[in-house]
Amino acid sequence: MSPARTSGLLKTVSLLLLTVVPAVLCRTRGREFASRRAPKHQVYEEDYHCEPIEIDECKGIGYNYTKMPNSLGHERQNEAQMGLIMYQALIQYNCSSELLFFLCAVHAPMCNEEVQKLIGPCESMCRSVKSNCEKIMESFGYPWPKSLNCSLFPRKNTMLTMCMEGNEIAQKNPETKKPSIPKPNRCR
Repeated sequence: MSPARTSGLLKTVSLLLLTVVPAVLCRTRGREFASRRAPKHQVYEEDYHCEPIEIDECKGIGYNYTKMPNSLGHERQNEAQMGLIMYQALIQYNCSSELLFFLCAVHAPMCNEEVQKLIGPCESMCRSVKSNCEKIMESFGYPWPKSLNCSLFPRKNTMLTMCMEGNEIAQKNPETKKPSIPKPNRCR
């Protein structure tokens, strides 16, 4: 390589080292600091704040506060509310007295700043709702959602695995009729 070409290459490399590398290092350090302080979806005691439930369907169900993101990955309550829309017909069908409470516990889990942990449904509540509603969903051609797989929820309500076992209000006032499963009207 000629001396002039080597000199030009050295200037280019030097320029890159002086301009690009410090900028990359600054950005990297900033990311390291930011990720150390507040990694996505990790909750720190000093910034754990519950928010009032804004989802109309979930207001007045027995608790008033939630925190996002939920276990379904919804970052905001309006996203969680959109997720609930797909169950509207099932809610209106009233296949289980616990259905709405269960869906709210999944989409807008209970938040308590003293506990600093989201509290969703227990496996037993899920199984109760599923046993009453799954056949109805299937009769309309919909399988039980994988996101509501009952084994995803804690088995028991303990200090380590807090969960809601059921809605006492719904259990005290069961207005749920045992539904007959309609025959789907299939076009041929």
